[in-house]
Amino acid sequence: AGLRGSENDRLPEFEETVRYISNCTRERLNTPTLCYTVGTHRLPYIPVVFEEVLKFVRQCLEVGIPDHVVEERERFAKLREILSSLPGEVMDQYKNLLTSALVPAAPGQLHLHAMEHLVQVSAALPETLTVTLDWCEVFLTSSLPLLRHHTASLLGIAGRSTRDTQTDDSWGLRILQLLNDKSGSFEKHDGSILAAGFLAPCTSPDLASKLLSKTTSFFSSDHLSGVCTAVSICGCSLDLCQVIGMENLEKLHQQLITSISQTKEQKTLISLTAALGSLHVHNNTLRLDQTLNTLFNTSKHNLMELNFSTGKTLALMSSGPGSPPAIADVLVNVMQPGVARETQITKDVLQKIIREYVLGDVREVQLQAAAIWILSLLKYCTDSVSTKSYRSDIQHALSVLLSNKDTVTQEIASEALSLLYSTADTNTKSHLIDMLKFTLLNETVPHKHVDMDTKIFSTEDLGKLPSSLGGGNLTTYKELCSLASDMGQPEMIYQFMHLSNHSAIWTDRLGAAFGVGNLVKCAGKELEPYLANIIPRIYRYQYDPNLKVQQSMSNIWSVMVSKPKETVDKYL
Repeated sequence: AGLRGSENDRLPEFEETVRYISNCTRERLNTPTLCYTVGTHRLPYIPVVFEEVLKFVRQCLEVGIPDHVVEERERFAKLREILSSLPGEVMDQYKNLLTSALVPAAPGQLHLHAMEHLVQVSAALPETLTVTLDWCEVFLTSSLPLLRHHTASLLGIAGRSTRDTQTDDSWGLRILQLLNDKSGSFEKHDGSILAAGFLAPCTSPDLASKLLSKTTSFFSSDHLSGVCTAVSICGCSLDLCQVIGMENLEKLHQQLITSISQTKEQKTLISLTAALGSLHVHNNTLRLDQTLNTLFNTSKHNLMELNFSTGKTLALMSSGPGSPPAIADVLVNVMQPGVARETQITKDVLQKIIREYVLGDVREVQLQAAAIWILSLLKYCTDSVSTKSYRSDIQHALSVLLSNKDTVTQEIASEALSLLYSTADTNTKSHLIDMLKFTLLNETVPHKHVDMDTKIFSTEDLGKLPSSLGGGNLTTYKELCSLASDMGQPEMIYQFMHLSNHSAIWTDRLGAAFGVGNLVKCAGKELEPYLANIIPRIYRYQYDPNLKVQQSMSNIWSVMVSKPKETVDKYL
């Protein structure tokens, strides 16, 4: 068997695995004594074993995606590349394996695993998908919310890939019928709401209007999360003003704003804010100031995942339907991606963040949120004219946040600075390096007295950071800057910033979503030619009296040095 992966994680090739398991499955189904009977259906394995089989096959598929590819869009593109290169026979065998687990009487958890895999494959190769609404209806009424969502997603993929309006309209009419059934269960209505959101962009304008209008009528019910998901999908795909009319759109806009102000639960807030932001993707007539104030006010809850979600929403609003946050969704990927547009929103968002948050009189938790929002805009709006034109001003703002006494805020700001530098041209990089060296070595940051007439985007008025903003907390970054300068490679300060971050947020899915792991590995490789100069100093810094310097340098050491004893013997 051909093996791939590391010594500790060696898995067979996906194609080979599918062929072998497909043969085993066929043999077991043809041998009644080896089957597991569920009602009138047969499963080749008992459900718990079948789940593990599906997990293993998926691992064999995903091992072909390099470890450094962590961003969702890039992983999706790599998955599409892998699946497209496989023989049609293998793809048929894999999909048959998945659908054999989706017999109605099988346990819900088995359904969930199989449907999730089927959505993944179908989104990558939508032209190979063949489903019927009758078959999907069984799973739309499941007691598992995630299974209902995956099933609705599958319908959306099928609808977008066939581009057969007649079929899509027949499905849409059936979903509308389910929504109008007042005797329907909670699960049936919830699944139908999700299906309506995913199918509406595929149907005729008149039917899309009916589907969305009926969906939003459930807004004040227990189906709020499903309604928000449906609105978000439609908002990224359609101009909702043309679908439901301006009056109804403004009503929905106000409903979302009111609900956000009255909600404290993080999961619900994430759904509501995503839906609110999606209203602006194709529409520029709604009150932007109300939306921004509402989104920014969520920072008072001090919820990290909500802040990252809000940042992604702000980026989506800024760049429109062709932006990475919009096309990251597997369903929207099936559509022809649009071109990210340059809007006034990007500049308005940056101005508001810098004026009212970074330089304003706000709580520490709001400064942390501001750092996350800037990081999100840099990540998802890299090609925006606004982010390119105001790099200096963004770096000034991030320097303020870098000096904050909160460690997490500092680390988020340093990640944003590194990302800002990595996307700049050569001349801009040189300017950014000079600015950052001056800030760190002189312990000064941009500080402006802000009033209504202040121009936020200017490069003047550098001043000493007041203690109220955390002055005097630049020790770690000063040492890093000194180290880079002594090496004669001042640009390395940005790589050192990546490597020094040790907060837990960069090791979980939030950090992974921003490709931090990849950036750290790349930074480490760039530093390899300078190891003889770096290693001795990094080694000594691990025993620095300043605890923060110790932590940062220890983190750099752990990333750069895989074999400590050999490294010490070689360089010390």
